[in-house]
Amino acid sequence: MRRSFLAALSLSLLAGSVACSWPQQVLATDSNLRNWPKQLVLGTYPSELPSEELEKIDPVRRGLEKRLAAAGFPVAIEIQIFRSYEEALQLLVGGRVDFVRLGPVSYVLARRHDGRLKLLGMETQNHSKTLTGYIFVHARSSVRSLRELRGRSVAFGSENSTTGRYFPQSALVDAGVHARDLAGFRYLGRHDRVLRAVGPAGFDAGASNEVTFDKYGVEKRLRVIHTMRSPAHAWVAKAGLPDFVTERLREALLAATERELAGLSRDGIVGASDQDFESVRKALLNAERFGG
Repeated sequence: MRRSFLAALSLSLLAGSVACSWPQQVLATDSNLRNWPKQLVLGTYPSELPSEELEKIDPVRRGLEKRLAAAGFPVAIEIQIFRSYEEALQLLVGGRVDFVRLGPVSYVLARRHDGRLKLLGMETQNHSKTLTGYIFVHARSSVRSLRELRGRSVAFGSENSTTGRYFPQSALVDAGVHARDLAGFRYLGRHDRVLRAVGPAGFDAGASNEVTFDKYGVEKRLRVIHTMRSPAHAWVAKAGLPDFVTERLREALLAATERELAGLSRDGIVGASDQDFESVRKALLNAERFGG
């Protein structure tokens, strides 16, 4: 009898805690938790070393688990580090991961494959939905503008990278420089590889995101010749994730703290719409004129 009373009391306290934390309509929709998942898989891909990416994103995972559990929706979140942008798109569209942190180009490409994907939110940096990327040369280089890259070599990141490929190639096209005008170019995969490859004995120029450039740029004696602005990273749920799970996850994600996001060099996650990524679609179209 005492055990039954304690169990009933625990359920009552849990219901009260949830009622304080979540809107009433959530309780009505999710009162039966039998279909609530025991585990969710969060996917991401590294812009630098995979081990560093795991360290950056793990505080976000812990924060999500804590907020969901406190609201009465406990779940274990497993992090999966993809080997490439392409693998991220394949597994998300295939429904083999539940939600993913995607760069803006990867988000747009994923939506091309499956328009049913659910946008949970997008990150902010300095309270802005946009991020910075750079095209740069070695400090000793005589190159001062994009036009002067004619006859030179350029290192790009991944073939699906926003600031590592599409935005810089779009900028080069706007400056009248195409693949045929270069001495050569290569895709090196990660942003950190690009920064290490630019110099007197390597490529004449490279492109990367601001965060990686700030980490290695001074050490490698690199100089910015062009600045780009793009939408920030998107957080996206698979099409098959139940709506009530998607909404609880979105609410927990939008409550992420600046401290949790510090490793990603972000200060918030905010609501977003597909229109926030329109500049990416334009850059994709423009970059097609770059050639290859």
